[in-house]
Amino acid sequence: METTMCKSQWRRCSCAALALLLLVSTMPVQAQSCGWSKGPDEGPGPRRGHAAAYDSARDAVVLFGGFSGGSNGARNDTWEWNGSEWRSVSTSGPSARYSHAMAYDSIRHVCVLFGGWDEARGARVNDTWEWDGNEWSQVDSGGPSARSDHAMAFDSNRGVTVLFGGYQSGERELQDTWEWDGSQWTQVATDGPPRRRDHAIAYDSNEQVTVLFGGWLSSTRYGDTWSWDGVEWTWRSEEGPEPRAEHAMTYDTERARVLLAGGVHSTMDVWEWKDSSWTQLSVGGPPPRVSYSFNYHVGSGNGVLFGGLSGGTYFSDTELWGEPCAWLTVQSHCPSAGPLNVNWRNAAPSGSVVVLAAGFQGDFAIPGGMSCSGVRLGLSSDRLQLVLFARSDSIGSRSLRLQAPAWACGMYMQLLDVPRCAVSNVVRIEP
Repeated sequence: METTMCKSQWRRCSCAALALLLLVSTMPVQAQSCGWSKGPDEGPGPRRGHAAAYDSARDAVVLFGGFSGGSNGARNDTWEWNGSEWRSVSTSGPSARYSHAMAYDSIRHVCVLFGGWDEARGARVNDTWEWDGNEWSQVDSGGPSARSDHAMAFDSNRGVTVLFGGYQSGERELQDTWEWDGSQWTQVATDGPPRRRDHAIAYDSNEQVTVLFGGWLSSTRYGDTWSWDGVEWTWRSEEGPEPRAEHAMTYDTERARVLLAGGVHSTMDVWEWKDSSWTQLSVGGPPPRVSYSFNYHVGSGNGVLFGGLSGGTYFSDTELWGEPCAWLTVQSHCPSAGPLNVNWRNAAPSGSVVVLAAGFQGDFAIPGGMSCSGVRLGLSSDRLQLVLFARSDSIGSRSLRLQAPAWACGMYMQLLDVPRCAVSNVVRIEP
């Protein structure tokens, strides 16, 4: 199998050197078959501020409402995604609205919807509705105060829907926590994460906690991670995704981890929360946007992203996220200049790969004129290094052992799967 190390183990990589190594691959560039892929064009119309939840009993993503722009732009239609196509299932139920929230109660087999901006009333509302797969029923009009831009997730261990924060009339962000048990709302906390709106939460079945990330407070974006165990909120981390708001999170049941996609002032990057830390899986993907839905669909094994807003453009596309095209791991003996084990899987069988390293995470695009030009790496251009050029084995895996210089400690590494022009997750060599 082919393996080429840079001279002096790792040397500074110029664009010319990178171009040479990318262009020596004789395998044709193919369409990406993992990571992000485009779904069908047919489905709900363009919108932002809608809400969606995954119905595990019927293996369907349920979507309701949203805003399509202009006067009378709020929607009250209900759609379901079955893994291959969207189907319109109702045009009645809750009033036309946007910036509401939904979660699926897997014990009672209903989607729970709360609040949002009711366009007909010209006000935020605090009504609670449930979708059983056939019809909507209003089940409560009390509980949390009227609000929009809040977030909800279902805690399957305790059997309650968790709601946190949002935005209320009077232009004030909230920091209260409520739980819905199927018959009533109960306020369970008034402290924890600072006040915010347009954050995202997802229930981590592995840790049995609800995970929260990001959001707005006035013009400030948060980049903090918190978890709720049913008793108290715990601050978990300030490291991981850059501060953002109007993003989305979901739980990948196949790989047992929380996924986060995109948000304000970000590319459509994907991160995962596992074992109390964030790992970046992807940088490029669909056009950046905000205020979309993103739900993991078990039957197809994909994260399903729909719609959103960028500038004045309302999207109506369906974008699918699969497992990263190549999964990179490293083991080192930092800070000594000891061996560095580089391993990957899920790359193109017998295909060429390039492993790069940089001083920081970032957003570096391969220059034009090269193979895979325009592909965006999760690495910055600062101290960009070419680690190796190699070929995967017949099942797309490989394990290599290098002699790592001491200065490599703290560097970030990423693999580029040349045949598919797809990138792996980003890995940091821990000092």
